Amino acid sequence: MFEFNINSKVKVKLTKYGRMELEQKFDHQIEEDENGYSELQMWVLISKLGDACTWGNAKLPFETKILIKDEDLTKRRNDELY
Repeated sequence: MFEFNINSKVKVKLTKYGRMELEQKFDHQIEEDENGYSELQMWVLISKLGDACTWGNAKLPFETKILIKDEDLTKRRNDELY
Protein backbone atom coordinates (compact mmCIF):
# COMPACT_ATOMS: atom_id res chain seq x y z
CA MET A 1 0.00 0.00 0.00
CA PHE A 2 1.14 3.54 -0.69
CA GLU A 3 0.43 6.86 0.96
CA PHE A 4 -0.24 9.95 -1.16
CA ASN A 5 -0.55 13.56 -0.01
CA ILE A 6 -3.38 15.34 -1.83
CA ASN A 7 -1.27 18.53 -1.91
CA SER A 8 0.94 16.74 -4.47
CA LYS A 9 0.32 17.21 -8.16
CA VAL A 10 -1.23 14.63 -10.48
CA LYS A 11 -1.59 14.58 -14.24
CA VAL A 12 -4.93 14.00 -15.97
CA LYS A 13 -6.26 14.21 -19.51
CA LEU A 14 -9.12 16.66 -19.31
CA THR A 15 -12.18 16.16 -21.48
CA LYS A 16 -13.61 19.12 -23.38
CA TYR A 17 -16.20 19.44 -20.58
CA GLY A 18 -13.54 19.29 -17.83
CA ARG A 19 -11.33 21.86 -19.53
CA MET A 20 -14.29 24.22 -19.95
CA GLU A 21 -15.28 23.81 -16.28
CA LEU A 22 -11.76 24.44 -14.97
CA GLU A 23 -11.09 27.39 -17.24
CA GLN A 24 -14.39 28.93 -16.16
CA LYS A 25 -13.63 28.39 -12.45
CA PHE A 26 -10.02 29.63 -12.72
CA ASP A 27 -10.69 32.32 -15.31
CA HIS A 28 -7.61 31.35 -17.34
CA GLN A 29 -6.49 28.71 -19.81
CA ILE A 30 -5.35 25.35 -18.43
CA GLU A 31 -2.06 24.19 -19.94
CA GLU A 32 -1.35 20.67 -21.13
CA ASP A 33 1.90 18.88 -21.95
CA GLU A 34 2.89 17.29 -25.26
CA ASN A 35 0.94 14.13 -24.33
CA GLY A 36 -2.29 15.98 -23.55
CA TYR A 37 -1.98 15.86 -19.73
CA SER A 38 -2.70 18.79 -17.42
CA GLU A 39 -1.00 18.97 -14.00
CA LEU A 40 -2.97 20.00 -10.91
CA GLN A 41 -2.80 19.43 -7.18
CA MET A 42 -5.07 16.52 -6.30
CA TRP A 43 -7.12 18.61 -3.85
CA VAL A 44 -7.79 21.17 -6.62
CA LEU A 45 -8.97 18.40 -8.94
CA ILE A 46 -11.29 17.08 -6.22
CA SER A 47 -12.65 20.47 -5.17
CA LYS A 48 -13.22 21.84 -8.68
CA LEU A 49 -14.34 18.72 -10.56
CA GLY A 50 -15.32 16.18 -7.91
CA ASP A 51 -19.04 16.88 -8.19
CA ALA A 52 -18.92 15.76 -11.85
CA CYS A 53 -17.28 12.41 -11.02
CA THR A 54 -20.41 10.41 -10.39
CA TRP A 55 -21.36 6.92 -11.45
CA GLY A 56 -23.09 6.91 -14.80
CA ASN A 57 -22.13 10.48 -15.69
CA ALA A 58 -21.68 10.64 -19.47
CA LYS A 59 -19.79 13.95 -19.18
CA LEU A 60 -16.72 13.03 -17.14
CA PRO A 61 -14.31 15.94 -16.61
CA PHE A 62 -11.17 13.85 -17.23
CA GLU A 63 -10.14 10.39 -18.40
CA THR A 64 -10.14 7.75 -15.68
CA LYS A 65 -6.34 7.22 -15.57
CA ILE A 66 -4.43 9.57 -13.26
CA LEU A 67 -0.62 9.82 -13.36
CA ILE A 68 1.23 10.17 -10.03
CA LYS A 69 5.00 10.67 -9.78
CA ASP A 70 6.83 7.89 -7.93
CA GLU A 71 8.41 10.39 -5.53
CA ASP A 72 4.92 11.48 -4.41
CA LEU A 73 4.09 7.97 -3.17
CA THR A 74 5.33 6.66 0.18
CA LYS A 75 5.46 2.89 0.64
CA ARG A 76 3.65 1.46 3.67
CA ARG A 77 4.12 -1.91 5.33
CA ASN A 78 1.88 -3.21 8.12
CA ASP A 79 0.27 0.23 8.28
CA GLU A 80 3.58 1.93 9.11
CA LEU A 81 5.57 4.21 6.82
CA TYR A 82 9.00 3.02 5.71
